[in-house]
Amino acid sequence: MSEPTSTTESAAAEAVVVNPYSRLVSVITEPTAAMRGALKKPGQWWVPLVLTVIGIVLFAILAGDVVRDFSIQKMQERFTQMVADGRLTQDQADQFMERQSHGGMMTIGLYLGPIVNIFIFNFVLALLALLVGNVILGGNLKFGHYWTIIWWSSVIGFLSFLISGFLMNITGDIQGAQLGLGIITKANPESTAHKILQVFDVFRIWQAIVAGIGVAVAAKVSNGKGIVWMLVVFLGLSIIMSLLLGGAM
Repeated sequence: MSEPTSTTESAAAEAVVVNPYSRLVSVITEPTAAMRGALKKPGQWWVPLVLTVIGIVLFAILAGDVVRDFSIQKMQERFTQMVADGRLTQDQADQFMERQSHGGMMTIGLYLGPIVNIFIFNFVLALLALLVGNVILGGNLKFGHYWTIIWWSSVIGFLSFLISGFLMNITGDIQGAQLGLGIITKANPESTAHKILQVFDVFRIWQAIVAGIGVAVAAKVSNGKGIVWMLVVFLGLSIIMSLLLGGAM
């Protein structure tokens, strides 16, 4: 009786590992099994990439108006200050505002900007994961394996886009999607403290944990070791990007 049961369990596990579409779910429910499958098929990183693009589009549909209004407000404040400093006349400021607020560049930036930022972030993060996995934890896999680990952890980012979009849509506030320590300082979104604290949200920490499990699988060490290292690396890089870009991605 035990042999058929074992065969059935192995088949089920293999289905989760091999099928990339099943893996989209198993990243959430069985991240260790999902990462084993991702490392066996590193070329399938395009699947979570497509999901990420879908998440960005859904976010733009749900929260695009809120983001545009916020961007226009910040531009207005910047141009007003430039007029006060004598760097622009009021007519020039009005013309710039007209072009910026009604041109297609803002819409393009709403969709293209996050994709470019995520690609840059994931590339740097994969390099750091390679350093952690191979140098610190003793693994020996190639960059492509860590690249796919990072992209599969981005499935959690899709959930973040979706929920953040809904929250911004409901509240009408770009700060209405704070799901972590950023809620403490959201009244002062330009402060350095806010740019740092908003990095510590539920989904970013969750994604770092999943990435850590992937690195642990790649290096063949305990999940705990991979998680600790990737929490430090992931959150550290997120803080740097937040400070450079003026806010968390």
